[in-house]
Amino acid sequence: MPRINFYRFCQLLEKRRPGQPLMGGTSHPADDPVRFYPHPGMGFPASELKAVEYDEADDSRPPVIRTTFMGLYGVDSPLPTAYLDDIAQHR
Repeated sequence: MPRINFYRFCQLLEKRRPGQPLMGGTSHPADDPVRFYPHPGMGFPASELKAVEYDEADDSRPPVIRTTFMGLYGVDSPLPTAYLDDIAQHR
């Protein structure tokens, strides 16, 4: 994932789904084709995208894209460090 930026990744996802609504273009977030979550790690990010997660047992659930920006937790968080430590350690 380190070789592609977030914007280009979103463009490629939309091209793979012709005739479907654009990401963020639906009236309800549950209708979007993917979910974006921030990566909880506190290390310096090497790229904008960290991982793609999907549920092999349930194809109806959209994949989760972990980003290294755009969230309340992670390296760019505005939250106090005490909260971030708990999140990073999955407490």
